[in-house]
Amino acid sequence: MSGRKGLRFLMLAVAGSVLCALGAVVPTAQAASTAPPATATGALVSVGSPTGNHPQNAQNEPALAVDPTAPNILAAGANDLVDMQPCSQKASTTAGACSFPLGTFNLGVGLTGVYFSFNSGHSWVQPTYQGLTAVGCDPTVEPCTPHPGPIHTVPNFFENGLRSRSDPGVAFGPVPKNGTFSYSNGSRLYFATLATNLTDTKIQRGGINSNFAITVSHIDNLTPARVASQSNWSAPVFVPAHIASAAGLDKEQVWADNAATSHFFGNVYVCYSDFHSLSRGHNFALFPSVAVSSDGGLTWTPHHVAPATTAAPQGFRQGGHAQRRHRQRRPHRCGRHERARGCVERRPERPESRGGPAVVLDERRPNLVPAGDGVPARRPGALLRAGHRP
Repeated sequence: MSGRKGLRFLMLAVAGSVLCALGAVVPTAQAASTAPPATATGALVSVGSPTGNHPQNAQNEPALAVDPTAPNILAAGANDLVDMQPCSQKASTTAGACSFPLGTFNLGVGLTGVYFSFNSGHSWVQPTYQGLTAVGCDPTVEPCTPHPGPIHTVPNFFENGLRSRSDPGVAFGPVPKNGTFSYSNGSRLYFATLATNLTDTKIQRGGINSNFAITVSHIDNLTPARVASQSNWSAPVFVPAHIASAAGLDKEQVWADNAATSHFFGNVYVCYSDFHSLSRGHNFALFPSVAVSSDGGLTWTPHHVAPATTAAPQGFRQGGHAQRRHRQRRPHRCGRHERARGCVERRPERPESRGGPAVVLDERRPNLVPAGDGVPARRPGALLRAGHRP
Protein backbone atom coordinates (compact mmCIF):
# COMPACT_ATOMS: atom_id res chain seq x y z
CA MET A 1 0.00 0.00 0.00
CA SER A 2 2.92 2.35 0.61
CA GLY A 3 4.42 3.96 -2.46
CA ARG A 4 1.05 3.85 -4.14
CA LYS A 5 0.40 6.55 -6.70
CA GLY A 6 -2.70 8.60 -5.82
CA LEU A 7 -5.52 7.47 -3.66
CA ARG A 8 -8.89 8.08 -5.21
CA PHE A 9 -12.58 7.26 -4.96
CA LEU A 10 -13.26 3.66 -5.84
CA MET A 11 -15.34 4.24 -8.98
CA LEU A 12 -15.30 1.52 -11.62
CA ALA A 13 -17.46 0.88 -14.65
CA VAL A 14 -18.39 -1.46 -17.48
CA ALA A 15 -19.25 -1.05 -21.11
CA GLY A 16 -21.85 -3.19 -22.91
CA SER A 17 -22.08 -6.74 -21.67
CA VAL A 18 -18.38 -6.98 -20.79
CA LEU A 19 -17.67 -6.62 -17.08
CA CYS A 20 -14.62 -4.38 -17.12
CA ALA A 21 -14.54 -3.50 -13.44
CA LEU A 22 -17.38 -3.00 -11.02
CA GLY A 23 -20.23 -1.28 -12.86
CA ALA A 24 -22.41 -3.35 -15.15
CA VAL A 25 -24.68 -2.68 -18.09
CA VAL A 26 -26.14 -5.53 -20.10
CA PRO A 27 -28.28 -4.24 -22.98
CA THR A 28 -31.23 -6.23 -24.21
CA ALA A 29 -30.17 -8.73 -26.84
CA GLN A 30 -30.62 -7.32 -30.30
CA ALA A 31 -29.40 -8.12 -33.75
CA ALA A 32 -25.89 -6.84 -34.25
CA SER A 33 -26.89 -4.79 -37.25
CA THR A 34 -29.59 -2.88 -35.33
CA ALA A 35 -28.04 -2.70 -31.87
CA PRO A 36 -27.61 0.88 -30.64
CA PRO A 37 -24.19 1.99 -29.36
CA ALA A 38 -23.49 0.58 -25.91
CA THR A 39 -23.59 2.99 -23.02
CA ALA A 40 -21.52 2.88 -19.87
CA THR A 41 -22.55 3.60 -16.33
CA GLY A 42 -20.56 4.04 -13.17
CA ALA A 43 -21.43 3.28 -9.57
CA LEU A 44 -19.77 4.53 -6.41
CA VAL A 45 -18.54 1.50 -4.50
CA SER A 46 -17.05 3.06 -1.35
CA VAL A 47 -20.42 4.45 -0.27
CA GLY A 48 -19.48 4.44 3.42
CA SER A 49 -16.76 7.05 2.92
CA PRO A 50 -17.36 10.77 3.47
CA THR A 51 -16.76 12.50 0.15
CA GLY A 52 -15.18 15.63 1.60
CA ASN A 53 -12.83 14.38 4.33
CA HIS A 54 -9.29 13.24 3.68
CA PRO A 55 -7.93 10.63 4.24
CA GLN A 56 -11.27 8.95 4.97
CA ASN A 57 -12.29 9.31 1.33
CA ALA A 58 -9.18 7.54 0.02
CA GLN A 59 -9.09 4.03 -1.44
CA ASN A 60 -6.89 2.04 -3.82
CA GLU A 61 -5.99 -1.48 -5.00
CA PRO A 62 -9.55 -2.76 -5.60
CA ALA A 63 -10.32 -6.45 -6.03
CA LEU A 64 -13.57 -7.91 -7.41
CA ALA A 65 -15.32 -11.29 -7.43
CA VAL A 66 -18.63 -12.44 -8.95
CA ASP A 67 -20.66 -15.26 -7.41
CA PRO A 68 -20.77 -17.94 -10.15
CA THR A 69 -24.11 -19.25 -8.86
CA ALA A 70 -25.70 -15.79 -8.80
CA PRO A 71 -23.91 -13.40 -11.18
CA ASN A 72 -25.89 -10.44 -9.86
CA ILE A 73 -24.00 -10.78 -6.55
CA LEU A 74 -20.62 -9.05 -6.49
CA ALA A 75 -18.08 -8.57 -3.71
CA ALA A 76 -15.16 -6.16 -3.67
CA GLY A 77 -12.30 -5.20 -1.40
CA ALA A 78 -9.90 -2.26 -1.38
CA ASN A 79 -7.38 -0.50 0.79
CA ASP A 80 -9.67 2.00 2.52
CA LEU A 81 -8.83 4.71 5.07
CA VAL A 82 -12.48 5.29 5.97
CA ASP A 83 -11.93 4.52 9.69
CA MET A 84 -8.92 6.82 10.13
CA GLN A 85 -8.98 10.16 11.94
CA PRO A 86 -9.58 13.37 9.97
CA CYS A 87 -6.21 14.58 8.72
CA SER A 88 -4.16 15.66 11.74
CA GLN A 89 -3.33 19.35 11.71
CA LYS A 90 0.09 18.75 13.26
CA ALA A 91 0.99 15.83 11.02
CA SER A 92 -0.10 17.64 7.87
CA THR A 93 1.65 20.92 8.65
CA THR A 94 4.89 19.49 10.03
CA ALA A 95 5.35 16.23 8.14
CA GLY A 96 3.04 16.23 5.11
CA ALA A 97 1.14 13.26 6.56
CA CYS A 98 -2.23 12.66 8.22
CA SER A 99 -1.46 10.71 11.40
CA PHE A 100 1.16 10.19 14.11
CA PRO A 101 3.28 8.14 14.52
CA LEU A 102 4.10 8.69 10.87
CA GLY A 103 3.20 5.78 8.61
CA THR A 104 0.99 4.01 11.15
CA PHE A 105 -2.40 5.17 9.82
CA ASN A 106 -3.73 5.27 13.40
CA LEU A 107 -2.44 2.18 15.20
CA GLY A 108 -4.96 -0.64 15.40
CA VAL A 109 -7.45 0.83 12.91
CA GLY A 110 -8.40 -1.50 10.05
CA LEU A 111 -7.42 -0.42 6.54
CA THR A 112 -9.21 -2.92 4.29
CA GLY A 113 -12.73 -2.10 3.12
CA VAL A 114 -15.35 -4.59 1.93
CA TYR A 115 -18.31 -3.84 -0.37
CA PHE A 116 -21.25 -5.74 -1.87
CA SER A 117 -23.64 -5.37 -4.78
CA PHE A 118 -26.82 -7.40 -5.32
CA ASN A 119 -27.86 -5.89 -8.66
CA SER A 120 -24.87 -6.61 -10.92
CA GLY A 121 -22.93 -3.59 -9.78
CA HIS A 122 -25.49 -0.85 -10.32
CA SER A 123 -25.42 0.06 -6.61
CA TRP A 124 -23.30 -0.96 -3.64
CA VAL A 125 -23.41 -1.31 0.12
CA GLN A 126 -20.52 -0.86 2.53
CA PRO A 127 -21.74 -2.43 5.77
CA THR A 128 -21.26 -0.89 9.19
CA TYR A 129 -19.66 -3.25 11.70
CA GLN A 130 -18.03 -2.81 15.11
CA GLY A 131 -14.30 -2.55 15.70
CA LEU A 132 -11.57 0.02 16.36
CA THR A 133 -12.05 3.48 14.86
CA ALA A 134 -10.31 6.85 14.92
CA VAL A 135 -13.08 8.74 13.14
CA GLY A 136 -14.02 10.70 16.27
CA CYS A 137 -10.52 12.05 16.93
CA ASP A 138 -10.11 15.83 16.95
CA PRO A 139 -7.67 16.76 14.14
CA THR A 140 -6.21 19.54 16.33
CA VAL A 141 -5.35 17.20 19.22
CA GLU A 142 -2.48 14.74 19.30
CA PRO A 143 -2.14 11.92 19.86
CA CYS A 144 -5.28 10.33 18.49
CA THR A 145 -6.35 7.33 20.56
CA PRO A 146 -8.62 4.99 18.55
CA HIS A 147 -11.62 3.55 20.39
CA PRO A 148 -14.22 0.81 19.79
CA GLY A 149 -17.08 1.95 17.59
CA PRO A 150 -18.66 1.69 14.13
CA ILE A 151 -16.31 0.69 11.29
CA HIS A 152 -16.67 0.24 7.52
CA THR A 153 -13.82 -2.23 7.04
CA VAL A 154 -13.72 -6.03 7.15
CA PRO A 155 -14.78 -7.14 10.66
CA ASN A 156 -13.54 -9.37 13.49
CA PHE A 157 -9.90 -8.24 13.41
CA PHE A 158 -9.89 -5.96 16.47
CA GLU A 159 -11.66 -8.68 18.49
CA ASN A 160 -8.80 -11.03 17.59
CA GLY A 161 -5.99 -8.58 18.38
CA LEU A 162 -5.32 -7.77 14.71
CA ARG A 163 -5.83 -5.01 12.17
CA SER A 164 -6.57 -5.52 8.48
CA ARG A 165 -3.73 -3.81 6.68
CA SER A 166 -3.69 -3.93 2.85
CA ASP A 167 -3.62 -5.93 -0.41
CA PRO A 168 -7.19 -7.35 -0.39
CA GLY A 169 -8.29 -10.33 -2.45
CA VAL A 170 -11.74 -11.86 -2.90
CA ALA A 171 -13.01 -15.12 -4.41
CA PHE A 172 -16.17 -17.26 -4.36
CA GLY A 173 -16.25 -21.02 -3.93
CA PRO A 174 -18.64 -23.77 -2.79
CA VAL A 175 -19.49 -24.28 0.88
CA PRO A 176 -18.16 -27.53 2.41
CA LYS A 177 -20.50 -29.77 4.40
CA ASN A 178 -19.48 -33.05 6.03
CA GLY A 179 -16.21 -32.93 4.10
CA THR A 180 -17.87 -32.45 0.70
CA PHE A 181 -17.93 -29.30 -1.42
CA SER A 182 -21.12 -28.52 -3.30
CA TYR A 183 -22.89 -25.40 -4.46
CA SER A 184 -26.06 -27.03 -3.14
CA ASN A 185 -24.58 -26.23 0.29
CA GLY A 186 -24.29 -22.57 -0.70
CA SER A 187 -21.62 -20.16 -1.89
CA ARG A 188 -18.72 -18.93 0.24
CA LEU A 189 -16.87 -15.63 -0.16
CA TYR A 190 -13.19 -15.73 0.82
CA PHE A 191 -11.59 -12.41 1.79
CA ALA A 192 -7.79 -12.22 1.98
CA THR A 193 -5.74 -9.33 3.39
CA LEU A 194 -2.41 -8.60 5.00
CA ALA A 195 -2.68 -8.09 8.75
CA THR A 196 -0.63 -6.82 11.67
CA ASN A 197 -1.27 -6.71 15.38
CA LEU A 198 -2.80 -3.61 16.94
CA THR A 199 0.59 -1.93 17.52
CA ASP A 200 2.33 -2.90 14.25
CA THR A 201 4.90 -4.89 16.22
CA LYS A 202 5.83 -8.53 15.91
CA ILE A 203 2.90 -10.96 16.01
CA GLN A 204 3.89 -13.68 18.44
CA ARG A 205 1.18 -16.30 18.78
CA GLY A 206 1.21 -19.96 17.89
CA GLY A 207 3.59 -20.36 14.97
CA ILE A 208 3.51 -16.70 13.94
CA ASN A 209 6.70 -14.75 14.63
CA SER A 210 6.56 -11.89 12.14
CA ASN A 211 5.36 -8.29 11.88
CA PHE A 212 3.10 -9.05 8.92
CA ALA A 213 0.80 -12.00 8.27
CA ILE A 214 -1.69 -13.03 5.59
CA THR A 215 -5.22 -13.79 6.74
CA VAL A 216 -8.33 -15.18 5.07
CA SER A 217 -11.87 -14.64 6.40
CA HIS A 218 -15.10 -15.97 4.93
CA ILE A 219 -18.85 -15.38 4.86
CA ASP A 220 -21.46 -17.70 3.32
CA ASN A 221 -24.59 -17.21 1.20
CA LEU A 222 -24.54 -13.47 0.66
CA THR A 223 -27.76 -11.52 1.07
CA PRO A 224 -28.23 -7.91 2.16
CA ALA A 225 -29.33 -9.10 5.59
CA ARG A 226 -26.45 -11.56 6.04
CA VAL A 227 -23.67 -9.16 5.04
CA ALA A 228 -25.10 -6.56 7.44
CA SER A 229 -24.51 -8.86 10.44
CA GLN A 230 -20.95 -9.14 11.72
CA SER A 231 -21.72 -12.51 13.32
CA ASN A 232 -21.93 -14.13 9.89
CA TRP A 233 -18.25 -13.46 9.28
CA SER A 234 -15.60 -15.92 10.41
CA ALA A 235 -12.58 -14.85 12.40
CA PRO A 236 -9.47 -14.22 10.26
CA VAL A 237 -7.28 -17.31 9.80
CA PHE A 238 -3.50 -17.07 9.39
CA VAL A 239 -2.10 -18.21 6.03
CA PRO A 240 0.20 -20.02 6.56
CA ALA A 241 -0.10 -20.91 10.24
CA HIS A 242 3.68 -20.72 10.79
CA ILE A 243 5.65 -17.62 9.78
CA ALA A 244 9.35 -17.18 10.57
CA SER A 245 10.79 -13.95 11.93
CA ALA A 246 12.77 -13.53 8.69
CA ALA A 247 9.62 -13.74 6.56
CA GLY A 248 8.12 -10.75 4.81
CA LEU A 249 4.82 -11.93 3.30
CA ASP A 250 3.29 -9.68 0.66
CA LYS A 251 1.39 -9.43 -2.65
CA GLU A 252 -1.16 -12.11 -1.76
CA GLN A 253 -4.14 -13.10 -3.90
CA VAL A 254 -6.87 -15.68 -3.30
CA TRP A 255 -8.74 -18.03 -5.63
CA ALA A 256 -11.12 -20.98 -5.20
CA ASP A 257 -11.47 -23.89 -7.60
CA ASN A 258 -15.13 -23.41 -8.60
CA ALA A 259 -15.32 -25.97 -11.42
CA ALA A 260 -17.44 -28.94 -10.29
CA THR A 261 -15.65 -31.21 -12.78
CA SER A 262 -12.26 -30.51 -11.22
CA HIS A 263 -10.57 -33.11 -9.02
CA PHE A 264 -9.73 -30.21 -6.69
CA PHE A 265 -13.17 -28.63 -6.65
CA GLY A 266 -13.55 -26.46 -3.56
CA ASN A 267 -9.85 -26.09 -2.83
CA VAL A 268 -8.79 -22.54 -2.02
CA TYR A 269 -5.41 -21.11 -3.02
CA VAL A 270 -3.51 -18.08 -1.76
CA CYS A 271 -0.45 -17.11 -3.77
CA TYR A 272 2.02 -14.70 -2.22
CA SER A 273 5.62 -13.57 -2.16
CA ASP A 274 7.88 -14.18 0.83
CA PHE A 275 10.64 -11.56 0.92
CA HIS A 276 12.72 -13.71 3.24
CA SER A 277 15.77 -11.97 4.70
CA LEU A 278 17.32 -10.37 7.75
CA SER A 279 20.39 -9.26 5.78
CA ARG A 280 19.56 -5.54 5.80
CA GLY A 281 19.59 -5.48 2.02
CA HIS A 282 22.75 -7.49 1.32
CA ASN A 283 20.68 -10.44 0.12
CA PHE A 284 16.92 -10.36 -0.45
CA ALA A 285 15.68 -13.89 -1.10
CA LEU A 286 12.16 -14.02 -2.55
CA PHE A 287 10.18 -17.25 -2.37
CA PRO A 288 7.13 -17.44 -4.72
CA SER A 289 4.64 -19.39 -2.62
CA VAL A 290 1.15 -20.89 -2.65
CA ALA A 291 -0.90 -21.99 0.36
CA VAL A 292 -3.72 -24.50 -0.16
CA SER A 293 -6.83 -25.15 1.91
CA SER A 294 -9.06 -28.20 1.42
CA ASP A 295 -11.45 -27.56 4.31
CA GLY A 296 -13.05 -24.24 3.41
CA GLY A 297 -10.26 -21.96 4.59
CA LEU A 298 -9.90 -23.31 8.14
CA THR A 299 -6.36 -24.71 7.71
CA TRP A 300 -3.66 -24.07 5.13
CA THR A 301 -0.62 -25.89 3.76
CA PRO A 302 2.12 -23.68 2.25
CA HIS A 303 4.34 -24.60 -0.70
CA HIS A 304 7.29 -22.83 -2.31
CA VAL A 305 6.59 -23.11 -6.02
CA ALA A 306 9.93 -21.93 -7.44
CA PRO A 307 13.50 -21.56 -6.25
CA ALA A 308 14.20 -18.38 -4.36
CA THR A 309 15.88 -15.56 -6.23
CA THR A 310 18.35 -13.36 -4.40
CA ALA A 311 19.55 -9.84 -4.98
CA ALA A 312 19.77 -7.80 -8.16
CA PRO A 313 22.23 -9.91 -10.19
CA GLN A 314 19.66 -12.70 -10.54
CA GLY A 315 16.60 -10.53 -11.16
CA PHE A 316 13.59 -11.01 -8.93
CA ARG A 317 10.14 -12.56 -8.83
CA GLN A 318 7.12 -10.73 -7.54
CA GLY A 319 3.48 -11.76 -7.40
CA GLY A 320 4.24 -15.21 -8.82
CA HIS A 321 6.04 -14.29 -12.03
CA ALA A 322 9.63 -13.62 -12.98
CA GLN A 323 10.87 -10.22 -14.04
CA ARG A 324 14.12 -9.29 -15.74
CA ARG A 325 15.95 -6.35 -14.20
CA HIS A 326 18.87 -6.21 -16.67
CA ARG A 327 19.34 -6.63 -20.39
CA GLN A 328 22.14 -8.89 -21.50
CA ARG A 329 25.29 -6.99 -22.41
CA ARG A 330 27.82 -8.46 -24.79
CA PRO A 331 31.38 -8.73 -23.51
CA HIS A 332 33.65 -5.84 -24.41
CA ARG A 333 37.40 -6.10 -24.10
CA CYS A 334 39.47 -2.94 -24.32
CA GLY A 335 42.43 -2.80 -26.66
CA ARG A 336 45.77 -1.32 -25.63
CA HIS A 337 45.04 2.07 -27.21
CA GLU A 338 41.49 2.09 -25.83
CA ARG A 339 42.78 1.50 -22.32
CA ALA A 340 44.97 4.56 -22.64
CA ARG A 341 41.83 6.58 -23.34
CA GLY A 342 40.08 5.21 -20.24
CA CYS A 343 38.07 2.39 -21.84
CA VAL A 344 35.89 0.39 -19.44
CA GLU A 345 35.78 -3.36 -19.92
CA ARG A 346 32.42 -5.07 -19.56
CA ARG A 347 31.80 -8.77 -19.27
CA PRO A 348 28.85 -10.98 -18.24
CA GLU A 349 29.40 -12.29 -14.75
CA ARG A 350 26.60 -14.85 -14.99
CA PRO A 351 25.95 -16.55 -18.36
CA GLU A 352 22.39 -16.39 -19.67
CA SER A 353 22.44 -20.20 -19.96
CA ARG A 354 22.62 -20.44 -16.17
CA GLY A 355 19.30 -18.70 -15.80
CA GLY A 356 20.37 -15.21 -14.78
CA PRO A 357 20.63 -12.00 -16.78
CA ALA A 358 24.04 -10.58 -17.54
CA VAL A 359 25.62 -8.20 -15.07
CA VAL A 360 27.79 -5.27 -16.07
CA LEU A 361 31.05 -4.91 -14.17
CA ASP A 362 32.58 -1.45 -14.26
CA GLU A 363 36.23 -1.95 -13.36
CA ARG A 364 36.70 1.74 -12.63
CA ARG A 365 34.06 1.58 -9.87
CA PRO A 366 34.83 -1.64 -7.96
CA ASN A 367 33.19 -0.36 -4.77
CA LEU A 368 29.73 -0.40 -6.35
CA VAL A 369 27.31 -3.28 -6.71
CA PRO A 370 27.08 -4.18 -10.45
CA ALA A 371 24.25 -2.55 -12.35
CA GLY A 372 22.50 -3.24 -15.63
CA ASP A 373 21.16 -0.95 -18.33
CA GLY A 374 19.00 1.73 -16.79
CA VAL A 375 19.56 0.38 -13.26
CA PRO A 376 21.79 2.63 -11.13
CA ALA A 377 24.65 1.04 -9.26
CA ARG A 378 24.16 0.60 -5.52
CA ARG A 379 26.71 0.72 -2.77
CA PRO A 380 26.97 -2.52 -0.74
CA GLY A 381 24.27 -2.66 1.91
CA ALA A 382 21.75 -0.52 0.01
CA LEU A 383 18.35 -2.18 0.23
CA LEU A 384 16.79 -3.44 -2.99
CA ARG A 385 13.12 -2.72 -2.38
CA ALA A 386 11.23 -5.18 -4.54
CA GLY A 387 8.03 -4.58 -2.58
CA HIS A 388 6.93 -2.53 0.41
CA ARG A 389 3.92 -1.79 2.60
CA PRO A 390 2.25 1.15 4.26
